Amino acid sequence: MLESGIHARITSLNEFHTDIWKTILPEGWDGDEDDDGVVLYADEGVGELQISVSEMEEGLVDEEDLEYFAAELIEDDIPFSRIRIGEFQGLFFEYDDGEDYWREWYLAYDELFFYVTYNCDPADRHVEEHQVLEILKAINFH
Repeated sequence: MLESGIHARITSLNEFHTDIWKTILPEGWDGDEDDDGVVLYADEGVGELQISVSEMEEGLVDEEDLEYFAAELIEDDIPFSRIRIGEFQGLFFEYDDGEDYWREWYLAYDELFFYVTYNCDPADRHVEEHQVLEILKAINFH
């Protein structure tokens, strides 16, 4: 159903590129890539933003697909919102699992599915909130 593959690089102090998408990183933020996707973080930060991207083999990612991908959280009755952020539409979940504070986005852009998570200590939940949203809003495509 999905194909995945990300090759990332930072081309300037503030711009982070993959083969599919790019974004602007706030000052002091950096990023790494591995087989699972991209991890973005502030050098002196409190959490990590993880982004993985998959491409539908046929058709566009729709609301039914997003609900399928988020089924575990929906079945666990984690409240969610339907959102638009930057170029995306999708589902947003926010919860504390007893150890960490989590934000999860299940986002669609045409045939691309973006699974995005941010986690940190619950006491720090608002520290990087603005920067994380700005990174997501700044994502655009080559």
